[in-house]
Amino acid sequence: MGLFDENVDTEVKTAIIQRIKNSKESEEQPVKKAQVNPKFIRNQSLENLASKKSLNLFRLFGIPVDLLENVVANWSQLPDFHEARQKMTSLSVVNAARGVALIDEFSAH
Repeated sequence: MGLFDENVDTEVKTAIIQRIKNSKESEEQPVKKAQVNPKFIRNQSLENLASKKSLNLFRLFGIPVDLLENVVANWSQLPDFHEARQKMTSLSVVNAARGVALIDEFSAH
């Protein structure tokens, strides 16, 4: 979701995309139940949380994966980006328990 956040720098977004593209992890591998450790997450940069499985989020929300082939600095000119950003910014997490439930639900797809 950081890819669609206007507060995330272009360099970080580019690093996230590179991490997704270069991940050796298969998209096809079964997704395990999410184990969220707040201490781990606080110590990570956004790009370290991305992998090939991040593409599943694109598919789940109907966001074209080929958006990642465009230069991040040019995304604001792309209709697909604006549509994807609208979808991502309309999501909200009520509390941590609901957030974990959403992760588990996402992982099941």
